Amino acid sequence: VISADAAERSKVTQALAEAAYKVFEYETGADAVESIEILRPDVVLTDNLVGDMTGQQILEKIHEEDHGLPVIFMGAALEKKTILQALNYGAYNFVERPCYSNIIANVVDNAYRIRHAERALEKSVNVLIYQFSEIKKIMHDQKSPTSDKVGAIIEDLLVEVMEHKRQLNSKDLYQYKKYKAP
Repeated sequence: VISADAAERSKVTQALAEAAYKVFEYETGADAVESIEILRPDVVLTDNLVGDMTGQQILEKIHEEDHGLPVIFMGAALEKKTILQALNYGAYNFVERPCYSNIIANVVDNAYRIRHAERALEKSVNVLIYQFSEIKKIMHDQKSPTSDKVGAIIEDLLVEVMEHKRQLNSKDLYQYKKYKAP
């Protein structure tokens, strides 16, 4: 939780702690960004204006290191321009203050679940790549017309899985999420 307002930080932290989350509080964007690189949290909540940095600057710094980390903006009367800019760069959501603790907990819970689903997807893709690579090696060693055909099919599948992994790891994660399997 990144907020220059100690009372607001405390309120949000308490709401998340009651929802069984481990929470770290930061008064400045610079301290938060430095700690995020070390702690590797699952979700970040930040005020739009923290003092030393804007929420947009915090979002950009975080996504330089971890483009998939959900960043949720908090603020009173956020401007439409600010919201659109942050969404274009990958902000996960916005919570307008004042807000109820259950709303904060629900938004964080959704971001947390999506973050873990994306990590599971990435692990699954890595397993597929490994398995297809192993099958390709076996088929290559067989030296028969059938194994050549199977090897070619596996090669095509491997190329497709690698492309999806590239998209998953790219900053344009929203394009990947829109992908529909054939």
